[in-house]
Parts: sequence; structure tokens; C-alpha cells
Amino acid sequence: MDVCIYLIKSRTDDNMSVEEVLSKHKTTLLALAQKNKYNILDIKEEIVSGESIARRPKMLELLKEVEDNKYDAVLVMDMDRLGRGNMREQGLILETFKEYNTKIMTPNKIYDLDNEFDEEYSEFEAFMARRELKIIKKRLHRGRMKSLEEDNYIASVAPFGYIKKGTTLFINKRQSDIVKLIFNLYVNKDFGDAKIAKYLIENNIPNANNNLNWDKTTIRTILKNPVYTGKVVWGKRRFKYDKKGNRTSELQDMDDWKIYDGKHETIIDEKIFNKAQAIAKKRHHPRVHSRKKLRNPLVGIIKCGGCGATMTIRTCKNKPDSIRCYKNCGKIKSSYIYLIEERVLSITLKELKKLKYEFKYKRNYIENNTEITALKSTIQTKKNELITINQQKDKLYDLLEQGIYSNSTFLDRMKTLSSKINSINRDIEDLETKISFINKLEHLKKNTLPWFNYY
Repeated sequence: MDVCIYLIKSRTDDNMSVEEVLSKHKTTLLALAQKNKYNILDIKEEIVSGESIARRPKMLELLKEVEDNKYDAVLVMDMDRLGRGNMREQGLILETFKEYNTKIMTPNKIYDLDNEFDEEYSEFEAFMARRELKIIKKRLHRGRMKSLEEDNYIASVAPFGYIKKGTTLFINKRQSDIVKLIFNLYVNKDFGDAKIAKYLIENNIPNANNNLNWDKTTIRTILKNPVYTGKVVWGKRRFKYDKKGNRTSELQDMDDWKIYDGKHETIIDEKIFNKAQAIAKKRHHPRVHSRKKLRNPLVGIIKCGGCGATMTIRTCKNKPDSIRCYKNCGKIKSSYIYLIEERVLSITLKELKKLKYEFKYKRNYIENNTEITALKSTIQTKKNELITINQQKDKLYDLLEQGIYSNSTFLDRMKTLSSKINSINRDIEDLETKISFINKLEHLKKNTLPWFNYY
């Protein structure tokens, strides 16, 4: 009899690693095959564990081969290892085995789906497996919620700026300085997400992976993360799987997040964090269809002076567009949008001229020691790298003396390490120049009188 062995880890094996589970089950099923003198044509080891067939490539492969009549039977530890997903997927698996007359064998029972009793018994076991899966899911969810209520950090990966130890977080000094710098640039220096990413790259400030692959999405994620204020969060994203098994995620509204007070130390003061959220909300612009003209550029900005409700657009065929109070409170009359635009622009320009503040030798994005702290932290990291590389250089000589390295190997390694040292020294020099420049600008700021232009 030609057979295939199918191995997969189940939730009941959570106290063992994938490798341990598969190895243990393989030994059992190989012994079963040997005892019955089966011809083993393939052993399929499902490394990933998932309810959906789409997320299990080896199962998809197995079903295709069953349809090709490649096997007389499939050996598996338990019936529910084949599928614990929804009724449709379990039905698909059982129907495929039945249609192509392929038996399912476990150490305890042989299932011949052409036999009415075996078919009903397999369907009953599939039902019980689904029920057990739901119970396990509910239990896991309750466990997560209880852990959150106990102020534990339950996510698997710590956010940038922290190190996860056990069920809580501890501050990573170097990374936390960078987080503070990011919030400072955003809140106090009017930097946007993309501009902050560019600043970090230009100043050789590394990310969590110790490279310079910063982007605006990463910055935005940091700025929106309440964990930095000492909170623990769950339910930020909702995950789904398509028919091909690809996982997609959708960011949920912050109002739907589950937020609790955590045990860990804060990096960002809650007032600064809230200010960052307020700035982000103000900077949000309504999306405009590329083929349509924006009819109301002041959407969401103009409020009713009588009741505070948002003023909304009102269109007419023979008249210019106007805006009126959303609640129709009757305290403020409607007005043409073009007149309001003109008035808003006039007031804005007048205020800008009044507030124009020219500081001749100052660049606006430099403010305080937060930036210097981050730059100094990066310099120290670079110096630590130099120490490590110099130690490697010292070992080269020992390896050459012991005859382990030939002359050419020694020279190649020496050239590589020397190049790294020169590159790091240049980075340190650039960072120190930057710090010196900031200090000079701070000195100018303190000792130069500002002057205003009024027009």
C-alpha cells in the first residue's frame, strides 16, 4: 500500500516546539508504516500551524496529490490534524478523500470514508474538533484579557525604545533617546513624518534593525503608540487571511483599542503624546478623487459660531456653492464659499505678517539638548563598534602567527577591517561637527535679539 505521512503541530502540543512534535509523531507513524509494510512515498512536514487550508501549503499539496490518486492512504496522528477549520474546509478535505478512495490512518483507527459508519464517525470527530477549537480560542482570549487587566505587556515584540523581559518592558536607553527626539521634532519643530525619517537617515541614527531604513510609516507608528506613555494596548489591528493564505491587516480606530495602564516606565510624557495626536489630527487632509475638483477646501475647518457644529457644503444649480450649519441652529446664516475663502486667506496672511519672526542665523528645526543627546548616543555606539573591530584586528595577528591565516587572507581581512574603521571614524567626525553646529546656533539664539517685521 502506497502511503503519505502528514505531520503538523496542534494547539494541544503548545508545551513542545514544532521540531519536537514533528520528530515524535514521525517516529510513531514510521513505526506504524514499518509494522504494516506500507510503501512511504512522501513525508509532509507542515512547519506552519493554522486552521485554514490556505495557510497550510503542505495540506494543499497533499489534497492535489490525493486527487491524482497518488496514495492509497494518508497516515496522520489524529483525525483532527487534517483540519480544524470551518465546516466548509473540513467538508472539502473529507469529500476529497472519499471521492478518490483514499483512506485516513491513525495509530488508533483506519477511516474508510466509503464505509457509512466511518464517514459518520469522521464527521462527528470533525464537529468535536471544531467545538474544541472554539473553546481553546475563547480560553486564549480570556487569558489575554486577564493578562492585560493585570497590566502585562502581551505582544510578542517590544516596540522601538523598549526591551521585553517576561511580561513587561524595560527601557532601551539608546533607542528611547531616539523616540524622544522623534516626538520633539514632531511636536516642537513642526517636522512631518517624512522629514523626521530623512533627518534620522542624514544623521546616521540607526533603527531597531541597526540600519538606516527609516520611513514615514515607521515614524507614524511610533508617534501613535500609547505604549510610550506607560500603557499596554491590544486590538490595534484586525488580521484576515485571503483564499491564498496571505495575511492582511487593517488598523482599527483608536476608540476600539483596548488600553490599560502598564507596569513599564514611560518614555514620553502623556501631555506631549496627546499634543502629538492633536497635531496629527489637524494635519489630516480630506482625500480628493484625482478626477474630481475639491468643491470645499475648507471642509472640516469652518465651525458654526452659534453652536460649534461643522459648516457643510450646500450646492445650487444657478448659484455659487455655499456653506451652512450642519445642525441648522439658525444662529449663523449661510454664506458663499468663495467669500469665506477670501476672508480666511486675508486674515491668515495678515496674521502671518504680524507673527513673522526672522532670526537671521538660525534654522528653525534646532531647539534643545534632546537632539544632542541622541547624536551623542549614536557616537558612543560607533565608538563601541570601533573597540570591537580593533579587538578583531588584534586577533588577526595571532591567527597569522599560528599559521591559521595565510598572508593573503591576513591582508584581505586587515583591509576589510581598516575600511570599516575609517568609515566609522568619518561618521563620528560628522556627528561631532553636527553637535558643534547645534551648540553654535544655540549660542546665537541666546545672544541675538530677534526682530519683527510688520507690514
